[in-house]
Amino acid sequence: MVAPFFSIIVPTFNRIEFLKDAIDSVLSQDFNDWELIIIDDCSNDGTGDFLNQKNYDNRIKYIINQNNIGAAGSRNIGINLAKGKFIVFLDSDNILDSEYLTKFKNSIKSEPYAQIFWCGVVREISLSNRKVLLEYHLWEPDPNDIFFYLKAIKTSTGRGLIINRISLLEVGLFDESLPAAEDTELLIRLFRVCRFFVIKEYLYFAKIHDGERLSTNFKKQAQAYDLIIEKHSGFFKENKKHSGRFYRKAANYHFKSGSKVNAFKYIFSGIKINCFDFKYYPYLIKFLF
Repeated sequence: MVAPFFSIIVPTFNRIEFLKDAIDSVLSQDFNDWELIIIDDCSNDGTGDFLNQKNYDNRIKYIINQNNIGAAGSRNIGINLAKGKFIVFLDSDNILDSEYLTKFKNSIKSEPYAQIFWCGVVREISLSNRKVLLEYHLWEPDPNDIFFYLKAIKTSTGRGLIINRISLLEVGLFDESLPAAEDTELLIRLFRVCRFFVIKEYLYFAKIHDGERLSTNFKKQAQAYDLIIEKHSGFFKENKKHSGRFYRKAANYHFKSGSKVNAFKYIFSGIKINCFDFKYYPYLIKFLF
């Protein structure tokens, strides 16, 4: 059997009301050389019954985890099962433009030295008053700045990201020990050794729902940045001029989660590494007053 060009990885947990649209957006692609791997992380909302009853084509594989392991672990299972040259990350409540795969395939062909690709994303934010806010995001870092990813990372698995499968396997997959920010940590490793290319079109549509969002769970974010800084401390210290953002983010998440002690710890650690980074000092004043 010939391996597909794209392997589309969809982890899902209790998203049956959105999953059909995600699958339909894949089936509607005008480029057909793909496989879709859905990893069900122990849903209890009828996801399994829904998928087993649907007569989808044989390009779709459905995996059920034995235990709930989270999105990072589920994506790792999908990557390890994937046969495609490039891994497409699609959240189960998001959808792809019908030309998404075609335009990425064309860009991959025209940019053979790049291993990481992404596009613009339209974020559909559902507000509590039933109104919907649309936000358009397109991250275009300077390709000549070798430390761009230490200053900002504004792409992710929920923002139209495609990665060469071999490159993923070579750097290691998602760190399942992290309670959040797994994308950020993985991309730190990838950007150190891989080139990127940005498709300047909005081809990925993300739904942001009411209720708790992981990105606003400050305690989990603080714990994640503790682990990221510990894991990459040597690299951050070697590149002290550019890595202060991680110490500031750790400090700010600890401050917002109620831990001023840890907030001060990271601010003073960052200042000790690079006292000439004046971005630390507004945080210090904020935490004091």
